[in-house]
Amino acid sequence: MLSLRSSRRLCHSAADSSLIRLHSNSKPLEPPLLDKLKAERDPDKLFHLFKANANNRLLIENRLAFDDTVSRLAGARRFDYIEHLLEHQKTLPHARREGFIVRIITLYGKAGMTNHAIDTFYHMHCRRTVKSFNAALKVLALSRNFHSILDFLTQVPPRFDIQLDTFSVNIVIKAFCDLRKLQEAYLFMLESEKKGVQPDVVTYTTLLSAFYNDKRWEIGNGLWNRMVLKGCMPNIATFNVRIQFLVSMRRAWDANELMDLMRRVGIAPDQVTFNLVIKGFCQAGYLDIAKRVLSSLQGMGYEPNAKVHQTMIHYLCKSGDFDLAYTMCKYSMGRNWFPNVDTICMLLEGLKGNGQIQKGINILSTARKRVPPFSSNHLASMQSILSVESRYNEHHYSDSEAVWSTSVHTPLAKREPGLRRQHIQEEQCYGLRGNKAKISSQYKCVVGKIKSRRNHLLSQAPTTIPLHSGKFFAYLAFCSYKILEMLHLWLKKDFILIRIADHLN
Repeated sequence: MLSLRSSRRLCHSAADSSLIRLHSNSKPLEPPLLDKLKAERDPDKLFHLFKANANNRLLIENRLAFDDTVSRLAGARRFDYIEHLLEHQKTLPHARREGFIVRIITLYGKAGMTNHAIDTFYHMHCRRTVKSFNAALKVLALSRNFHSILDFLTQVPPRFDIQLDTFSVNIVIKAFCDLRKLQEAYLFMLESEKKGVQPDVVTYTTLLSAFYNDKRWEIGNGLWNRMVLKGCMPNIATFNVRIQFLVSMRRAWDANELMDLMRRVGIAPDQVTFNLVIKGFCQAGYLDIAKRVLSSLQGMGYEPNAKVHQTMIHYLCKSGDFDLAYTMCKYSMGRNWFPNVDTICMLLEGLKGNGQIQKGINILSTARKRVPPFSSNHLASMQSILSVESRYNEHHYSDSEAVWSTSVHTPLAKREPGLRRQHIQEEQCYGLRGNKAKISSQYKCVVGKIKSRRNHLLSQAPTTIPLHSGKFFAYLAFCSYKILEMLHLWLKKDFILIRIADHLN
């Protein structure tokens, strides 16, 4: 007779063996439906996959799956597929809920099928409220048709006994402002206020932004005062709109005072606020004040974002502070915050002009690693700035060193180790920039610098070399190799040597 424990063991072993046989005979599990929809790239297969599972509750209740499918079909311009899928959804029991119909209207609007969206609103099988009205109104706002919006506003509310709310007013005002119908937007706000719909901070912020962008700052300031008098306190978006207007008017100090006012009323500035104030000081020429604002931003624990770095780098380059611009650029590139191509080229030009070629090469090598990469044309324009200097650094004056070693028994580096570095640094300031029209004045400047260096070169040269012999000129060419290399871009080498020799005489 088996004991209770042994019988339990037999039962468990039998169950385990049956499970093993079941798993061995079953097919591999298919990926979930949502994953299959997300991975499908062919519009036809995507449509048929969605259609085959149109009654699946998991798919019906998933808003993101609907949005993604409709967006991709709209991108493929398969509006017939979108209509087929959404019209089928309207036949399901879920279509008796207003919230589900609102989703259908919104999806038609995202696909740009405005007529289908409005037709869905008119043929709903449930009671219409301001919720579905706002959805249809938003679709019309996206169509940017002023007369269609007006007709919908005047006909639909009395027909279906719908009372507009603050969201309805904000949708209409935003649509009118986008269409540059600013007077109509302001009058609609006043009319809605008479009907009992009070404008909120979003309403005033939308109108403020529109009037400020239209350079009608008198009305914008009046709206600001009206908002405060009505007891509607501005939020951070409202402050940022006004600060942006002050910055555009080159009133950087007023923008900074408004930012201080934000703190006093208990609203903490955000990254947009700091970036606007920094940009305002930079545009007004107060770069030192912009640096202080940036330091205070970091001192309060804020991490400057990509926009702040790009703004600072751009204006640092324009002011000629290429050392700090290089430091900030290296840091921002390490965070994958790359300035635009014009700013990078400006920085490379500045580093090249200051003789900091290696820093320019570092910036260029980092720009090549950008993800997503810069275009080949942009990289070529960056490379062209440093092309001459890159070849110059790669050779390390090899040609000049060879001439000097054959002319003088003791090489310069062995005679005086620090002298070669000194000559290299000094010759970098001799470089010529510009086109042929500027050659004459630049040539005179270079000749004057070479004359001032002649006495020093004579004192350093071996006494066995005649004053104007070929060996002496080889020594001169070694010390001013970069001058000759840049002059060769425009003039013939022999002509340059003759002119320099004539002036040295």
